[in-house]
This record gives sequence, C-alpha cells and structure tokens, in this order.
Amino acid sequence: MHESYIMEVMNRPIIILFLLLFILFNCHEHEIEENPCPSIFIKGVYSLSDKPELDGTTILASKNKTLYSFDKENGNLVWKTTLGGEPEAGKSDGTYFYLTAKDGNFYIVNIQDGTISFSFSLNNVIGNNQAKIFYQLDSLIYLYDDGEYYALDPWNKKLVWKTSIKCGYFIDVYENSFFSSFRDNGGYKIIRFASDSGAVIGQSQTLTAINSLRGTGFVSQFCNNRLWVFILERSSENAKVLALSPQNFDVEKEFTLDKINPLFGAFGIAFTDNSVIYPYLPNDNYYLRRFNYDNLMEVWLYPGLATLIFNNVIDRMVIIYNGNNFRSEAIDTETGKLVWAKDTYLQSGELDGLSAYLLSYSNLTKINLQTGQVIWTEPLQ
Repeated sequence: MHESYIMEVMNRPIIILFLLLFILFNCHEHEIEENPCPSIFIKGVYSLSDKPELDGTTILASKNKTLYSFDKENGNLVWKTTLGGEPEAGKSDGTYFYLTAKDGNFYIVNIQDGTISFSFSLNNVIGNNQAKIFYQLDSLIYLYDDGEYYALDPWNKKLVWKTSIKCGYFIDVYENSFFSSFRDNGGYKIIRFASDSGAVIGQSQTLTAINSLRGTGFVSQFCNNRLWVFILERSSENAKVLALSPQNFDVEKEFTLDKINPLFGAFGIAFTDNSVIYPYLPNDNYYLRRFNYDNLMEVWLYPGLATLIFNNVIDRMVIIYNGNNFRSEAIDTETGKLVWAKDTYLQSGELDGLSAYLLSYSNLTKINLQTGQVIWTEPLQ
C-alpha cells in the first residue's frame, strides 16, 4: 500500500469514520423498483451520534449525553432527554426505545415523550458494559461486542444466552438468525447461529487462510438474497467474490474484481440487479467502477476517491462522498454520470423513501435524494 495513499485517506474525516465501520455495510429495502435488494436483514451496531434511527413518524439522534426526537416531516423537536452517558446504539419496538450509553447503562425510553422508564447497569446483567445493540425481536434485545453475542430480556434484567465466536465480526441478520465471521485453525469462515438459543446452525467452507489478507480484505454483506463475500489476499491486487446461499452456504456465483482499492471495505460496495459498484484503483488513480458480474464486463468508470454514503441504489443513483473535490455527489447507476453535487460532506444516515436523514457536524439534516436539496436542518444543542 502506498504511503501517499495512506496519508490521503487519513486526512479525510469521513474516511476515518468509515474505516471504523469497515465490516458493517447495509443494503436496505427501498420502495423504488430499480433497487434489487429486498429487506432481508437489519443493520445495527451504530452509535446514534454516527447514524440516526427512524421510529415511525420521528427520527432519533444524539449529541454528547442528550437523546433527541424530531418530527421527520417538518424537523420540529418533539422531545430531548439527558442520559448518564453519551447514547450509543439502540432499537425500537414501536413503544419504547432500547439503547446503551457510554456510562455502561442500558436505558428504556418512552418513544412518545422521552421519559426514561428505567435503566440498569449492563455489566451487572451480562458481564459486559461495552456491548452495543444490533437487533430487537419480540421481547429480546441482542447485543454484540468483539466476538461476544448476547440475548437480553431487558424488562426482567435477565441474560437469556451468550455465544462467544473467535474473530467474530458481526455481519448481519437474516430471517431472524445472525451471521458472523469466524476463525478456526484452518482460516476464516462465516457461521450462522439462532436468535432463540445462540446455537450454531450452519457454517461455510474455509474462505481464506489466516494472515493472508490485505487492507480490509474480508468483507461480507447481504444483497439480492445472497451473502456476498469479498476476499483480497496479500498475493493479489484483485478480489475474489463469492455469492453464497444464506441457507446452506452453497457458492452460487464466483468472479474476480480487478484492481480493487485495498481499503475497499472502508469505502462501501453497492449492487444493481446484475452489477457491483466498487472502489477501483488502477495505477494509483481513484475511480468508482460498475462491473457486470453476469458478462464480466465493465459498465462505466467515475473518477474520484469515492466513499458510498449508502451501500444501495436509490432511484437509480448511488450517493457518494468524493474525496477528490470534497463534496457529496449522486451518480446515475446506468450511465455513470453526475446527477447532483453538494459542497459538503455527509455522514452516514437513515433512508426513508426518497429522503435521507443525515448527521453533518452538529446538525440533523433531511435531504431530498432526487435533487440533493435540503428539506430541513435542525441543530443538536
């Protein structure tokens, strides 16, 4: 990896954010027909200061120790509540919002008025005050921290089960079961385990050897009802891509992506119905590339050090931050042409139809993704 490349990446604040989240990508359901990705999983393990959370008619965000609820249509503040520590990840059941905070406590907050129903020490119940929420199902809340997975009954302050997975990077949720990377003596695999018990219910073949990876060289995400695995090994500038069945881990498709950026996991990957859009690095030149994996042909190249703000197609567009000119851009996925540009950078956000709720500096902003126009901006203060 070239030193000039490393310095260029580290000088961009949004890239640092995505480096911290390199293994966590999403490909959410969208109402527009052009989006090929059904709602087959739910992504979590985000801090509310990095990514807001939609809950019905409101949008939740945080700054410092304060949790905010805004009306998603007009941006009016509904309520704000101060916690004992900075809010981290959370999930809602429609009535209550469950979240952890950096004071080590677990909080249950009433969605309607922001009152704290009660809180308790996470360490006293599960033996870990660093775990973050990634899923909610029925009466249980699921948390993750560095290969440790927990099922928690919060109302009874009870640990239901715990599963430890070596090198277990959380991938996603599929049909109410969880997928995680796993390392044994042979190398890296992906395992699937049950939400009701934590028991392993399936695993892939060994996908790559230990100590063989380069950059963010092992990245997985769900899309098009498949589990896609991208493997970049030290001996190659290209990435091997496997499309696995999430039911039995059969390899349904296999191909190679040429000249992939070695930190591709930090910059995001998106899919159309027959193509993958990814960061491309031929001869130290930065591009976003669309590659048709059916006919193995390049569709287009777009110049720039591009980070995908959303890893999915939105009304035939991908939304990126272009580090070459320090602006956010919408790129037409069919033509590879610029649709609109904004001279600012946008952090990760939450999608709602053709709108996005994005955190930028100390503001929560709603944007029309078809035009790039700001609908409303509210300060977190």
